[in-house]
Amino acid sequence: MYIPTGTRKVSEILQKFGPDKVFVIQYDPDVDGVISGELVRRILVTYGRPHFYYINDNRTHGFKMSDVEIEHLVGKVLIFVDASMSYEDLKKLTSRGVDVIAIDHHAIPYQELVYLRNPQTGCEGIIINNQYPFEPEEYRFLSGAGVVYYVFKAIFPELFGQEEKALVGLSLLSDVRPIENPIAQDFLYTTYHIDSPLFRYFVDLTKGNYDFGFGVPVMDRNFIDYTFCPKVNALFRLNKGEDAIRLFMGQFDSSLDLDIYRNVQNAIVDSIIENLQGEEFSNLVCKYVPSNLSLPYNFELTNFIGLACSRIKNAGKTAFLFVEEDGKVKRGSVRGLCDGIDYLNLFRQYGFKAEGHKNAFGVLEVDFANVDFAALNNAIAELELGYKETRYQGRILEVSNLSFFLNSPNIKLADYNNYLRDSYRYYVKYIGSNVVDLGVNKSGKLREYEVDGVRVKSFDPTLDFHNALILPIKERRSYINFFLRPY
Repeated sequence: MYIPTGTRKVSEILQKFGPDKVFVIQYDPDVDGVISGELVRRILVTYGRPHFYYINDNRTHGFKMSDVEIEHLVGKVLIFVDASMSYEDLKKLTSRGVDVIAIDHHAIPYQELVYLRNPQTGCEGIIINNQYPFEPEEYRFLSGAGVVYYVFKAIFPELFGQEEKALVGLSLLSDVRPIENPIAQDFLYTTYHIDSPLFRYFVDLTKGNYDFGFGVPVMDRNFIDYTFCPKVNALFRLNKGEDAIRLFMGQFDSSLDLDIYRNVQNAIVDSIIENLQGEEFSNLVCKYVPSNLSLPYNFELTNFIGLACSRIKNAGKTAFLFVEEDGKVKRGSVRGLCDGIDYLNLFRQYGFKAEGHKNAFGVLEVDFANVDFAALNNAIAELELGYKETRYQGRILEVSNLSFFLNSPNIKLADYNNYLRDSYRYYVKYIGSNVVDLGVNKSGKLREYEVDGVRVKSFDPTLDFHNALILPIKERRSYINFFLRPY
């Protein structure tokens, strides 16, 4: 079993505390961050250790506590999960009388394990991270929750069972981690097949009023990607992180309508996209909205720039979107078009102060006067060369009869697609002619076709069989469904 470097030191730090020592869990404001914190919380509850939690407002990541807030940590143990902490922060906290255990999976600038002990206070601090250069390559895919899981499973092997493993699988999907490996797929199998009360609660809480499938909804891939995670992430963007924490504890106020929060989020993102200003290059979209942009709802504009950036990227180019204030970046986001390219390092080379993952990260600061965006675009173009022409290579099956395909051995790809990121999935290109348009359902969201007697669904009115591929996917553990996806 994988044991992250520094786990033994974490165990030693924990052993020095008596039963009355108070712990503070700092949750990161996204699904992965809350699952990470929930795993820690379960350990503290099991051992009856007093604890409370903290979560940043406005979906900001990292250590942001003020000196006044740090005063409330003195004499306590901070367990900081799924967010970057610097050596300077660690040094400051331990000097103030706070022990710190930081566990993360984002890019890290340090070459050696970060550990220190303050000689005056005796407090210790350590940063565990699976991205250190000495960590095994096959575990770099892990989410923040995944690293937390392996650290504490090594220390308390009897505590984490199938439900904790299923939660890690959920975090791999929410954080869009590289899941094309057997270790990730083992986590995901547990996620898709568990029937614990908590996971049934997740489904009941988020399933909404419309159901477009057969059978009882479960936490399968499509439900997680298109229902559960979008609704939970909306809570963070609307500053309801504590509600999200309670949701994973199984204590969410069921009178609150998650669909309303998601609709508010989508309306704000639509407004951002409609008001974007800036430039568009061959391979890069570089646009912004002013910080005083009037929104349809009274929420912090910066909370939604990352989601808007993802939507722009999905149109086919690497995107840099930001909120502009007084000629500076108030908050920005980059989403890279291709997997396997280190956009984070590239943007840093061009003067961006940025933190996060290699192809999805936040932008903290940019000196616009010294950034050559045309040169940056050319560098991106060189790295992305040939991507669009080859992105489906080896992943499209031409099919003249969809009914024959449904009953062929190749239909196993429908289940396999649940264990792949979108950019690695297998698709069907229909080259037959037996298509009947069944029209739009009463909700107005779903259009169905009958192709060789097989139903194909579309949620995008711009798609047809000339500009789209068919995604076969297994849903609800039993049913094979087909969906139109942009080609």
